[in-house]
Amino acid sequence: MAGMKLPQRALASLFQAVTPRTAGFSTVETASLSAGGSLLTTLLMLVGAGPGSTGGGMKLTTFAVILLAALASLKKRKTVNIFNRSLEPDLAV
Repeated sequence: MAGMKLPQRALASLFQAVTPRTAGFSTVETASLSAGGSLLTTLLMLVGAGPGSTGGGMKLTTFAVILLAALASLKKRKTVNIFNRSLEPDLAV
């Protein structure tokens, strides 16, 4: 991306943030990504797309439940709560 102008870099970055979760296309050479860029791309592929999408990886809602369950566990709570709603303990395990 070093040779690209700012608008081109912005579009390439946006495209690279979306495609690992859906189609797997790339606009920049993935082998030339930094370690941080490779890690971020891997995390985006792991988390995947939204629940109404056909993208790969775990769905965003699944990731959110895992994250919220971990936070509730750290706070020693038995239920997972978000936006004045809670998940039953059996669902969040």
